[in-house]
Amino acid sequence: MKIAISCQRADFVGGASKMAAVLASSLKKEGFDVACVSLRGPIKGVSFPEFHEIERWYTPRFILPTTLFKGYINTLYYQHYFLLANQLKKCEKEFRPDVVINMLAWGGTYVLRKINAPKIEYIQTWPFDSQVFHQSTFWARVRAGALCLKDHRLTLRKIHKIICNSKYTEKWSYNLWSHLVPYEKFVVIHPCVDWEKFQHHRPEIRQKRVCYVGRLCKEKGIDLVIDAFLKANVKGSELVIAGSVLNFSPYKEYYLQFKEKMIRLGDERIKLIKNPSDEEIIDIYNSSRCFANFNPLEAFGMCVVESMAAGTPPIVADGGGQRETVVNGVTGFRINPKSNNVSEQMANFMRLLLTNDQIFNKMSIQARRHAAQFDKSEFVKKWIEVLESTIGLN
Repeated sequence: MKIAISCQRADFVGGASKMAAVLASSLKKEGFDVACVSLRGPIKGVSFPEFHEIERWYTPRFILPTTLFKGYINTLYYQHYFLLANQLKKCEKEFRPDVVINMLAWGGTYVLRKINAPKIEYIQTWPFDSQVFHQSTFWARVRAGALCLKDHRLTLRKIHKIICNSKYTEKWSYNLWSHLVPYEKFVVIHPCVDWEKFQHHRPEIRQKRVCYVGRLCKEKGIDLVIDAFLKANVKGSELVIAGSVLNFSPYKEYYLQFKEKMIRLGDERIKLIKNPSDEEIIDIYNSSRCFANFNPLEAFGMCVVESMAAGTPPIVADGGGQRETVVNGVTGFRINPKSNNVSEQMANFMRLLLTNDQIFNKMSIQARRHAAQFDKSEFVKKWIEVLESTIGLN
């Protein structure tokens, strides 16, 4: 079976790119013939290593920098939308895929260039409508109709399956698209982690360390994590922020602001590791006593599951897909984002996990066991079932 996987950028460090890389690599190992379509191909030392296992790539010769325009629609919807549509068409003509998987979370490309192969839309973060219109259900519907996103609506009518990375994103997607897509077409497949790799090199004694791992961006609540760590004020503790830095706006702007904040604080207990390797990330998880971020709108939260796989209890917002992954008080802690004292609550949980060995050890074991259900083997199995059923429907 030939599978074409479309992802926005292979040089982009993020959840959608990681799942595209893992899915492409896993399907190839299962005997599928895989091709990838992207605005940027993989770059050694930057891209996820699984991308380098794929030999056939369809990418445009160049794309305009996103900083040329301020509007999200101008940069992604118009420019990248057309470029990717052309590459998808080229892929269909040359590669002749049996199924096309769009891992972009924004549509229209299929209809624009009349892609005829069976189509699967994967929602990794937010439905396209709500991304553009700031996650407001009402305005997403009104403006999507007013501004037309005609190609997008036609695309949805022709989709064979819509895969959501959590029940949370499924709820949002169906809420927006129920007038276009029947519920039977929605399937939830949680993203995966390589659970086994976190089970090696377990330290006998963990450091009094709080860690944040993930993209360096405002939405992840990194500033709140720093404030909570300072309030926790545990003797001998440290905070390690292992962040991927993306070299384009608005991520670059936040990184520069964040660096200035670190300089102003001048606290040696807070360390920044820029663009950590996979080995460094595993070591950071396995040597920490808790993980923390705060994004109430997190669609799933792969880093949260990775921390649990390493036996590191997470402290996160009580919202989004985290309600499906973190068992509050058992495998980690969830904090109500509407509370008036979020920072104090996070500080208290940090202090508890950093100082109470009995509670930490118990939660660490439970977190590790709980995360096993998100192993890659289950992820691949569900995807193969969807692919086979899609071929049968065509």
